[in-house]
Amino acid sequence: QVQISRMAWGGLDDREGHQRWTNIREQQRTLHTKIKNFDTVNTIGYRLADCIHLNSDSQEIVGKDAAEAMYCLIWGKLYGCLPGI
Repeated sequence: QVQISRMAWGGLDDREGHQRWTNIREQQRTLHTKIKNFDTVNTIGYRLADCIHLNSDSQEIVGKDAAEAMYCLIWGKLYGCLPGI
């Protein structure tokens, strides 16, 4: 899965929205501990096109990261791949 990115909307008074967003990201980050052969690709540090969506350059990087994560899920024990987030 690809983890939802940060959100860049709302003001400081939208703490509830930011907290919900953070809670979802944390659930995604730890889901691999509950599901076998599952991994999560991080998106937190990439640039946004709008308030929540990654820009096209970031999407390209995340696509490569997702492909590498899948490769590691399939072949990781043979090639010593590190797990995702």
